[in-house]
Amino acid sequence: MEVVRHTGLSRHSVYGDKTSRGRAIVELENRGLVEARVFPKERGRGGKITKVRVFYDKETIKRRIDQKISNPSSEKCSGQY
Repeated sequence: MEVVRHTGLSRHSVYGDKTSRGRAIVELENRGLVEARVFPKERGRGGKITKVRVFYDKETIKRRIDQKISNPSSEKCSGQY
């Protein structure tokens, strides 16, 4: 839910439904920017947990994240990289 809170996207467009992933995660995976893994039945929680990891090794991603961290007063993620 952190991704939804910080981007302003709907939960369905990020995580999808029971049969498929959301369009936002699929697009980021197709571009090679993130890796998403699903963990079924996490201890203490019901259902599936989706964890998304950003590929920080890529130079363009590293610059964008460093820019956001150094200027935290900027607007929410616009989705344009």
